[in-house]
Amino acid sequence: MKPQRGLRSVKRTLLVLFLSTPIVFSQSLLEVGARIDAPLVGPLTTYSYPYLCANLLQCGYYESAPFHPAIGLSASVPIAPRLRVRFDPTYQRIGLTDSSYEFVNETTANSPFGEVVGKTSATANRWQFPVLIEARLLRHLNFGIGPAVSLLTATGATTTTINPFSGTSTHVDTYTFPVSRQAIAGAAAALEFPFRFRNVTLAPELRYKRWFDKHYGGNWTMDEFTVGIAIRLSR
Repeated sequence: MKPQRGLRSVKRTLLVLFLSTPIVFSQSLLEVGARIDAPLVGPLTTYSYPYLCANLLQCGYYESAPFHPAIGLSASVPIAPRLRVRFDPTYQRIGLTDSSYEFVNETTANSPFGEVVGKTSATANRWQFPVLIEARLLRHLNFGIGPAVSLLTATGATTTTINPFSGTSTHVDTYTFPVSRQAIAGAAAALEFPFRFRNVTLAPELRYKRWFDKHYGGNWTMDEFTVGIAIRLSR
């Protein structure tokens, strides 16, 4: 008789687990929506070397990089109680501008002193594909960690030179900003602060990414910080 009682006990336990599983996952629904991220640090770093020309005008080498936001999708899939997988593919337009000012002396001209201005602009489309395993630590605090891939497409650069004596010229530049790696891999970690309003989740986030390589040799940062927000609908 004892083995039969033990078998009935096991059956009751399995029945309770089977019935309770939908209740547990009913609180963790599939969420799909959109997101936007703003860069705090990276992805590009710039350098400047100012100095005075012989004619006392400002000369030097200057770089600038616009901080364009990244926009994309956000999907959060429950895989266990208090555990989810999050996919956040995004698109970002990136660019780098190099401006140089140099002294020029043209002895055959009426005004022999001048300044040559050179400007090189490089642009690219950047696609990011992070996958985070996310744990719910508190009601409004999730921590996620996982791999990430960054991909550059449509890369290009143009250089314009303005010379007071010879005029203005423009050409395609393939040397100043060479793309050493079209795709790079890295790791991402994120703190998300979700707030749920019926079937809408509003989730501000802080994210850190560590890249294992560089797209651009000297201008790409290995460490990247972003702040973003996602709006997802539950299904």
